[in-house]
Amino acid sequence: MVRKIQRARELFKEQRHIFKCPHCGEEMKVERENRIFCLNNHSFDLARKGYVNFLSGSSHTKYDKEMLEARNRVFKRGFFDPLLEELKALIPRGITPPTRELTVLDAGCGEGSLLARLLEGLIRESSLGFKRIRGVGIDISREGIQIAARDYQDIIWCVADVARAPFQERGFHLILNILSPSNYHEFNRILAPGGTVIKVIPGRDHLKELREIFYDDTERDGYGGEEVMKAFKENFQVKDTFKLSYSYNSFLKGEKLEDVIKMTPLSWRAGEKERIRALKEGVDRVTVDLVVAAGKGFNSFHG
Repeated sequence: MVRKIQRARELFKEQRHIFKCPHCGEEMKVERENRIFCLNNHSFDLARKGYVNFLSGSSHTKYDKEMLEARNRVFKRGFFDPLLEELKALIPRGITPPTRELTVLDAGCGEGSLLARLLEGLIRESSLGFKRIRGVGIDISREGIQIAARDYQDIIWCVADVARAPFQERGFHLILNILSPSNYHEFNRILAPGGTVIKVIPGRDHLKELREIFYDDTERDGYGGEEVMKAFKENFQVKDTFKLSYSYNSFLKGEKLEDVIKMTPLSWRAGEKERIRALKEGVDRVTVDLVVAAGKGFNSFHG
């Protein structure tokens, strides 16, 4: 079996043309000693677990290992399968002009499950005409990237900030930004002509059953995404937008319900009394309510 660090080195070497040094902007190279460096000798270690940390110093995020492991388990139970199906249908018609090779970035990939499962589905659909599909996932959380590299070996995983993305201009045909912070200036810079950015934000009813348990009436309406969508429309030529709502009808109690609570910012403010009561009583269903938008970058029709 190929070691994770060896496979990661192969992937980075194969795709090094899409990377640039986050410090000086020079091209990157890969050494046998498992170091990635630029022409000005800024270097970054390729971790034994199969990822690269492009951040200097520690990052500050509330998305800790416990939260990300919970999200990983929730994904594997199929909680977001309807979203994955919608994305698989949306992506082929959003890539213009059609390309045989598809390079995908998940900006804010968390623990990597969405990108990995989406690419797996696209690869299985031979009728789409993609000869080769390559994926890159970045997140500011090292814990999230460690989980991603642990579970999914054939994707390039990087600890990096979307505000200082370590990529050359116009390197990605598709950028995913799913329930995660954005940097639209960087997205426009690294999006290839004809490429697409897909943004997913929570709708007003997202996880409403859990919010009804934890928050009073003044706090429940905290998922309004009008300003987020307005900013997206100001930065991209929106070609498609729709609402996706469904109920995860499996009765949730105990550990499975706790994972759903932990994977969202709900857990940051939930009172211990309410949390214990919810875990004991359970819920019949959980509503997933999302707004999906696909847009073209303003560089799409130049060059």
